[in-house]
Amino acid sequence: MNEVKTRALWSAAPLLRKGIKQRPCASPPPPPSSGQYRVPMFSQDTPDNRYTNYLPTSSMPYFAVVAVVVSYLLIVRALRYRRRDEISRRYPQYRTREEMASMSLSEAASVTRELGGREFPTTFYTSVSFALFKTYGIPTISKLLVATSQLSGDTTASKRRTDTAVLISEIIWNTPESRRNMDAVARVNFLHSRWRQAGKISNDDMLFTLGLFVLEPIRWTALYEWRDLTVLEKNAMAIVWRDLGDEMGISYECLVPYMRQDKDALAWIEALQKWCAKYQEHHMVYALSNTKLARANIKLLLTDFPGFARNFVHRQLRCLMEPQLRRSMGYEDPSRLDSYIFENLVAIRRAMLRHLALPRPRWWTYPNILDADEKTGRFHLPTYLAHPYYVKPSFYSRWGPSALYTRLVGGHLPGDQGSKFHPEGYTILEVGPDSQRCKGQEYMCLERQRIEKSRGCPMAFQA
Repeated sequence: MNEVKTRALWSAAPLLRKGIKQRPCASPPPPPSSGQYRVPMFSQDTPDNRYTNYLPTSSMPYFAVVAVVVSYLLIVRALRYRRRDEISRRYPQYRTREEMASMSLSEAASVTRELGGREFPTTFYTSVSFALFKTYGIPTISKLLVATSQLSGDTTASKRRTDTAVLISEIIWNTPESRRNMDAVARVNFLHSRWRQAGKISNDDMLFTLGLFVLEPIRWTALYEWRDLTVLEKNAMAIVWRDLGDEMGISYECLVPYMRQDKDALAWIEALQKWCAKYQEHHMVYALSNTKLARANIKLLLTDFPGFARNFVHRQLRCLMEPQLRRSMGYEDPSRLDSYIFENLVAIRRAMLRHLALPRPRWWTYPNILDADEKTGRFHLPTYLAHPYYVKPSFYSRWGPSALYTRLVGGHLPGDQGSKFHPEGYTILEVGPDSQRCKGQEYMCLERQRIEKSRGCPMAFQA
């Protein structure tokens, strides 16, 4: 029986083989057209059952662009945080709060210059200007400024702002051991001395003003920058400004109830923040003198913008103000639309700085002051707001890109109106109201000697 089946299958084999040969084979898939993806197919006709895939050549540029973008974002992040950590690595001996308490004034000043010159130049410069503006919400301060004709005109208000910025910059941007730093501190003390002796400037007003100059940059960095300040950076700023308060003779006795057991600089700035908040709550109230000063200074700021944008900028400036500050100056609260625009502009800037903007290289430092002129020995400012006080006329300052923009909006340029804006520059003895120009030389000399002695400078009592 089995033999019969075997013979039948053998006789049918040629027919089976013939049927297999006559069955049409599946046609090979057509090649993919340019720019299209080919769906991977599993071929059953090939003996090894290989998986084939077709990659589009036209998509390769997109992959390259994505790779470049991702690489750039990673590089920006790495460099930005490396810059942040570089400041801490420079001072490995200050890891804990107890160790930071022993940071020297020179080291603290170096960290502060790094923050204001390369890390957050725009925010630090603007926040210090805003701190000065914020003091105008205290009636005891604004009434004195109005009474002393510090607001007799736009140029007078502009010069007071410029003189304040000059003295602060001379203190912050020069090392504590330098002659320029100590001369600036001595000049500040001289300009305040007659008012303090007359009892027209209280210690609380002095302390509140000092507190704003150190607290506003910290607050602005937390609100508007791509990162907050580190503990080391806050400690450095506290040391610098606490020392300045000491040299100005400001008493910190009112901070004692807010102080922790620690007596370090961080405890000082924490107590100062609590005290300033309480002082502002009780003393920042509406007064006509507040309104006059605020209007005059905002008018100065708006001169750098074209006419069609000034109303919008003015509304955005109100978003910068805290509610109590707005009420003390007679400003209404911003609309929801203005607040929404402001918050989104801040968010966009923060995101661009964090993810797209490379950190400034070491050679690119934002200058607030310049070295003395080799011929005259006088100092000049590199920039100005509204009026070019102490800015040296040059081809670039009068015909450069920013100068052309200033011409377009009808602003003032260095060299305009002769000597009105002091294009010859300044010496520290000349900074201040015109009535005090070049006065107080003997007072400043004694103050400088006292500061040198208190700081332990090696060149004490020498010119």
